[in-house]
Amino acid sequence: MLHAAPFNLLWGTSVQAKIITVNVVGNSPYSNYGNGAILMNGPSEPTFFAENRAFTTSFTIGLTWMEPLDNGGAPIIDYAVWSD
Repeated sequence: MLHAAPFNLLWGTSVQAKIITVNVVGNSPYSNYGNGAILMNGPSEPTFFAENRAFTTSFTIGLTWMEPLDNGGAPIIDYAVWSD
């Protein structure tokens, strides 16, 4: 895990790597660097979830929340709301 010790990379960090091929005869030369992968994870949950009565009507419930502290390395593009 690149986000754990000993690397401790942050989510959203671009990771570039080289690869070698190995068989019983030996190792190949290193490849060129890859195009860079982004170390990503799912975002953390929103905080301060509450009803906003200013936007609540007889047909809708107004809701507010704060954006998660951790976006997992990529911009948040949507939210989904569930109800039991």
